[in-house]
Order: sequence, then C-alpha cells, then structure tokens
Amino acid sequence: MQKTLSWKLSTDINQTRTLFSSEVLPYTIDSYICSCSHQEIIIGSNFQEKENYICENCENDKFLDANNFLGNVVWYEKIEDIFIEDILKRFEIILNKDNSTDNLTASVVVNIPNGIDLASNDVKFTQKEIYKITIDSYSNQDEILSANFDIDRYQRSFYDFDNYQTYQDLINKHPILSNYKKRILTNIVKNNYYDLSSDIENKLNSIEQLSFFIQNSHLKEFDFYYWDNIEYLPIDKEYTVFEALSYISNNRKEKSLKKAIFSNYKEQIYDKSYYFLYPYYISKYIKDINIAIRLLDLNLNSYFKELRNHNSFELFLIYLTKHYSDKQIEKLLKSYKKQEMFWFLDSLESFAELSDDMIDNFPKVVCRYDILHDEIIQYHRLTIHQRLLESNFTYTQKQKDAVTSIAPYDIKLPLTGLELYNWSNTLSNCLAGYGKLIKNYKTTIYGFCIDDEISFAVEIVNDKIIQSRSKYNKELCKDEMGVVIGWYEEFILEKKD
Repeated sequence: MQKTLSWKLSTDINQTRTLFSSEVLPYTIDSYICSCSHQEIIIGSNFQEKENYICENCENDKFLDANNFLGNVVWYEKIEDIFIEDILKRFEIILNKDNSTDNLTASVVVNIPNGIDLASNDVKFTQKEIYKITIDSYSNQDEILSANFDIDRYQRSFYDFDNYQTYQDLINKHPILSNYKKRILTNIVKNNYYDLSSDIENKLNSIEQLSFFIQNSHLKEFDFYYWDNIEYLPIDKEYTVFEALSYISNNRKEKSLKKAIFSNYKEQIYDKSYYFLYPYYISKYIKDINIAIRLLDLNLNSYFKELRNHNSFELFLIYLTKHYSDKQIEKLLKSYKKQEMFWFLDSLESFAELSDDMIDNFPKVVCRYDILHDEIIQYHRLTIHQRLLESNFTYTQKQKDAVTSIAPYDIKLPLTGLELYNWSNTLSNCLAGYGKLIKNYKTTIYGFCIDDEISFAVEIVNDKIIQSRSKYNKELCKDEMGVVIGWYEEFILEKKD
C-alpha cells in the first residue's frame, strides 16, 4: 500500500540506527514516501522552520502524517472521511489458516511507516488491522472492526422490529466492508483453502455461503444452499442433488413418483428455496402412487416452513396411516389447504407434544381437520399439565447472562413448568406449550416482569428474536419495544459477538 498512499514520517534522529549512534544529535528525520514510489529522507535541525515538501517525481504535495496514524485517536474518526473510497477498497488483505485448528483468519490492513534505518536508508512499515473475519472449523464467523466504519447509517428504524438488522447484516450492507468480504472470498477460493467442488466454487458469492459448505462438507452442489432444514439430510455420505432426491424418494422404484419429486424440486428451487421433508414423508408413508403424486402437487410448503418441530408431520402421518386410508389422508391434507394455516400448525405441533404412550394410544376419530384438532388439543392439555407440574428447566450460562433488570422490568427465565404455566395463564396465550422446546434448548423464553408479575414475553432462538407479545398475543408498544431492543443488543448480541 506504500504505492497507493503518500506518507510523511517524522523521527528523532537519536531513535534511529545511524553511523553516529554514539552521539546525541539535535536533528529530526522527515521521511516522505510518495504514492508514485519515490522516497526521500530529509535531515533537519529541530529548530529549523520546515517548508511544505513537494515530490520531485510527480509534484504531489499531499502526505498523510504517519505519526498520527500510529496512534489511536485518528481511528475514532469515520474512516470514510479519512480515505477516499478507491483507496479504501484497495487495502491489503492477509489470509492465514491454522492447520492445527482449521481456523481461517482474514485481515484487511493499512501499511504505515513506523521507523527508519538511516544507515541503510530503509523505511520500515507496520500493519494496522482495520477489519478481521475469523471462520472456525464449525463454520462460525466472528467479525471485528478496528476502525470507525459508519455502519449505523444502514440500520433501519429503531422500532422496526420485524426488520431488525444484526451487526453482520450492517457489515454486509456497507459497500466497503462487503467489498472486503468479496475479495477475501475470492482469495480463499483461489488458494483452495477448502476442498470444495467446482460447482460450488464457481457459484459462491458470499462468506456466509462459504460457511454453509464448510459446515456441510458432504454436499457437493451449490443448490443445496437453498434447501431448508438441511440438517435432516444424513451426513454419512456425500450427496449430489440427484443422489439426495433419490434419498427423498425413499429409493422407491416407481418412475412416475421420482419424476413428480424432481418436478416438485424444480418448482420449489426456482424461488431459491426447497423444503424436502414434505416429499420425503409423502413418499415414505403414502403407498398409493397416484395419491402420493397428487399430494406432491398440493403445495403445502408455506405451511411446513412455519413448523417449529419438523418431526411433527412424520408423527402425524404415522398416526394417520395407522387409522385411515390414503384417500382419507389426501382429503384431510387438501382440507388444510383450504383453511387458515392455524388448523394445520396447531394440530401438528400439539400432537408432537404428546407423550409416546399417548401418541400410540390416541384414538381414531372422524378424519376431519377441526374434529382432529379439538381431540388433539384435549389430550394435549392433559399431558402438558402433567409435564409442566413435574418439570424443572436448566439453562446455559449464556442464557442466564441475559437475566437482568432494566427499569421498570425484571427480566427472568421460567425455572419450573409451573412458573411457565402461570405466565401462560397471566398472558392468556400458549406459552405453556413451549415447555418441551425449552427443556430441549430449542427456544428460550424471557419474561419481562413488574413486581413479580409478567407483563410480556420474548422468545429467542439462535440469538434472534422470534416473537415478543403481551397479553392476548398483542404486539408491544413503542416504549416496551425500546426496552426489548436495548436489552437484546446488550445481553444477546453482545454476548454472541
């Protein structure tokens, strides 16, 4: 970067290696390193008035003061006001991969002159790191800004909770930082740091996509990036899309079914998304080939994407195939498509909450969406009440670190099923049904309480706010939302970063 930035470094001659190192001299050395590559060293008296230097090679008279940039104060200024965009985009990138841990670190640095060897007429440089990203062997990313990039201007409204942007989101929106990440990605691929297929390498356009394939090294085509719930695909073998679709068909031999699964895939992937669990379970449990094909065309994808427990559909299908014909199951699923999504989601999620014994002994009732729902809910209440009264919840230190007080609220975690049940009663909502998810660390519920009575609850999954509701599932007011966002940024995002 000494070829793209012009620097001036002032040094006390007594702090350099000279031919007169045994003497104390009253001189200052001014080193000028021009962007045209011309370099000049001027020795003058400490008391001599200095004229503005002009490069004899290109007549440049603008030089950055390296002495300032070697300190910390200047880096608190917005970096976009210090360097022009063209210079910012060309800063040097250094990559290093630790073979013992598989951690990869990429740094963007500014090379700043920090010393001179007068005996050899050589200027020395140090590297100031302004941005760093680390990707570990589990594909986790950690991004650090060591200069003041103006990323806050890309934040949406403070109260725009549905579109809340994380630290990483803001970095990705910043044109300079996103440029760094693209250059880093290009260097990673070019130097073959990871064993990726050519199809993946040729289509990668973000670090986040790279992290996905680091974590899922058994996937050999880029389109897998758009598959939902990819963790349900076995990891004991490598997959192309064709091989994965064969797995989804449960290796059934009917060509018409394979063709229907492929057509369903092409239709879904067109919108950059593929929910494969639905065709997988249909091909596994619906034996009538014609009904299976029609159900694949039913397009319940939007319903399934809202499920929290993605095993619930399989449990439900096992029950249905035990008591009803494929024709009756087809009619039931079609009826869900005509009704509000609530009937489908609530029935499946509640059914999955039942104990194994209750699922095995769940009676055969009229195969109609509303009758099935009501019967499931009745059984669900029994099992939930029993479980809640017997449950105690344990939490990780990270979850407990977010328990705090922000006036006027005490933010708490439910410690027992009974406490969660009481919260549910106070708010008149379905919090009581979250006991199993809490116990299995699938979700975290925080209660915002005043005088030991819950005012509203916030659900956190994977460090993201899924929902925040007060009594009767009402949305929070602006003041309540402000408290939630402040708490979220300090105690959830900060802990993550």
